[in-house]
Amino acid sequence: MSRREGPETKLKKEFRAFMESIGAYRVTIIPMGFGKSYVDDFFCLNGRFIAAEGKAPKKYKTPWDGCTPNQKTCLQDVSAAGGFAFAYDDLKMAKRIVHHFKRTHGL
Repeated sequence: MSRREGPETKLKKEFRAFMESIGAYRVTIIPMGFGKSYVDDFFCLNGRFIAAEGKAPKKYKTPWDGCTPNQKTCLQDVSAAGGFAFAYDDLKMAKRIVHHFKRTHGL
């Protein structure tokens, strides 16, 4: 039996496929009620650590507004540790962010 995919799930799948198409390695952590809360996906791209949180398109004023306090903390912690972290709600925007990151870091 197939289940209908919501817009947020579709967006996340498309973004994951994009990241993998440019050579990124992906890790998705599924919370089971124990330990720390995280964002949707972690990637390694040319030795750089990236954390990304996808949000339903057009549901919030900004993707950051849709993040839970724990997700915001995770994104801030990754950034403070020297990684690249962002929330997105649009595939085109997310691709532009990643391409900008690649250009500015010589990847």
